Amino acid sequence: MAIFVEGVRGSGKSKIAVREIRTYLELGLRVATNLDIKPERLTPKAKSFITRLPDIPRSIDLELLGKAYPELDPDNPDTYDEKKFGLIVIDELLTSFNSRSWNDKDRLAVVAWMVQSRKLGWRLWLLSQDVDAVDKQLRETLLQEIWHCRSGKNLFSSPILGKILNIVINPAIKLMAPLGFHVLNVYTGKKKDRHHLAKTEFFKCYELHSAYKTSQTFTQDIMINRAGQMVDMRASYTVLPENYFENKSVTLSGEQSVTHLAKAPVTKPLSKIGWQLPAFLFCLAGWWFLSSGETPKPKAVPAQTASAPQQAENQQSEPVEQEISPFMSSLEGVVITCAVVRGQAYADYCFESEQGSFYPSDLGYRVTYIAPCAATIAYLDEQKVIRCRPHYVHSEKIAVAYSAQDMSET
Repeated sequence: MAIFVEGVRGSGKSKIAVREIRTYLELGLRVATNLDIKPERLTPKAKSFITRLPDIPRSIDLELLGKAYPELDPDNPDTYDEKKFGLIVIDELLTSFNSRSWNDKDRLAVVAWMVQSRKLGWRLWLLSQDVDAVDKQLRETLLQEIWHCRSGKNLFSSPILGKILNIVINPAIKLMAPLGFHVLNVYTGKKKDRHHLAKTEFFKCYELHSAYKTSQTFTQDIMINRAGQMVDMRASYTVLPENYFENKSVTLSGEQSVTHLAKAPVTKPLSKIGWQLPAFLFCLAGWWFLSSGETPKPKAVPAQTASAPQQAENQQSEPVEQEISPFMSSLEGVVITCAVVRGQAYADYCFESEQGSFYPSDLGYRVTYIAPCAATIAYLDEQKVIRCRPHYVHSEKIAVAYSAQDMSET
């Protein structure tokens, strides 16, 4: 069975259908329609998807919908649960189901599927401007209720009294509903008279204006290829809401599954770090200031005193050795192991001695760039040229030249 919603253009029949779609989406139920729905504006917090049918759906498009919820078993009546039924809304029924011009070969298949749609857990809403213009076979087999919509601009339809009442009441109505309102009459059965009138409803639903495309046009979507053949381009697709993949996935029945999607690590914004970053930078600056403020001096080697006879004896037996300063002794065995050139007159060097890595800055020494394989280390008025190992071959031409010069000097 189906609900037929009728009304002229601007009567609010699409709006009342979109309101019903919103109810189903908020409950997590399936929805299929040929309306252009904007789920991010209709139900921003809901995670149910929408199946977008072609403007003029075929039987194959309806068959691909399958069951409205996965637990349904057509052979088991106990699995039927009307609280989980899905909703199918087809607008502009006269473009494809007109009683005069609908001679499509797919007609019987579409009617057969709609007649049995309830067995698959679907409810039907069919929208048209006039129910009487819909195909008789479809109308006779499916019609359950007629929802007649009309605009509230002419609330009273009486020829004489209605015009007088409209003139008197319309100003008050504009104050209460400046954008207008609609009137809905629900009729049970196939007749639209006061004996079958079930209820009357007044609705505005201004928030739904931006939730669907009011200027949508319905076409058959047929293209002609280069060979002159007509190709049917109709197809169904799924419209997902913006937050569909957030936190939890949603099952077809609308119940939230227990499988949690992996959350990406959340990076704390810099503006919310508070005092931690400034405190860390302050401590780092203080450590750098204290470590670089006092320059450690090399320890002086105490001179060994000897008696005069021994000194004379040593001078006669051994040649006089030149005294080596603590600065020069600290650079014994120091060589360059790597260099990162950062310009024409600067490089970062790696020094190494027999004891391991050597850091001149820790002793207050100054390093001056000469070449990638040569540097001057100075302290006060003393300096010494440090070079690479004799067997080290640098990739740069200037380093190779300096290494060759060192070998010739030795």
